[in-house]
Amino acid sequence: MRLKRPFEYNIKPNEVDKGNHWLTVDLKNVSTDVMTQLDIQLHSLDSYFINVYGSGSYVSNLEQNETRSIPFQIAAHGSSNIYVTITGYRDGVYFYWETPMEKIRVRAEVAEIKNLFVLTHPYTSIGKTIEVEAIIKAITGGKTLELSFWVDTRTGTFEKIADIKTKILEKDEEVRYSTEFIPKETGIHEIYAYLYDGTTLLGRKNNTIYAQS
Repeated sequence: MRLKRPFEYNIKPNEVDKGNHWLTVDLKNVSTDVMTQLDIQLHSLDSYFINVYGSGSYVSNLEQNETRSIPFQIAAHGSSNIYVTITGYRDGVYFYWETPMEKIRVRAEVAEIKNLFVLTHPYTSIGKTIEVEAIIKAITGGKTLELSFWVDTRTGTFEKIADIKTKILEKDEEVRYSTEFIPKETGIHEIYAYLYDGTTLLGRKNNTIYAQS
């Protein structure tokens, strides 16, 4: 059980096969207060990879040291992060609570994007060359994959920076691939990396910089 007061909690299992599954949230009240009218919801950070069915679960009362197990059904297509939120009343006072992100891994995936870095400070200048780097980790390995970099600008222009074909990755191998681009306008630039196995999207990451004149 993990602890973030006023609850101890556990989300299980943390690894599933592709398809429809049930996840269980074990929730224990470790405070001295009575929790009432609890609206408990499971959220996916990326519904393309993990979609949570339903609109949540309602618990009318959770006494001190009482534990409840709440089931949620998901459709799993790829590994992603999930988290739980709770709203309700703690000793008669309304409160909001959420867990940190929890990674749910989907078995039999080929690879994933571990991180995406923009190798500069959060601020950069128009006309300055920026390096973008993605770290890919092979899970089953044995394939050549496609890595695509894009940038979304303040004015709404979504442009491809580069397409990169990876080498054949070995199981559990980590590799780095980078590309460069030059900001052409001021404002926020959102950088995206997409990893594909053929036409199947395996993962995506994003990062942000601000370009100034």
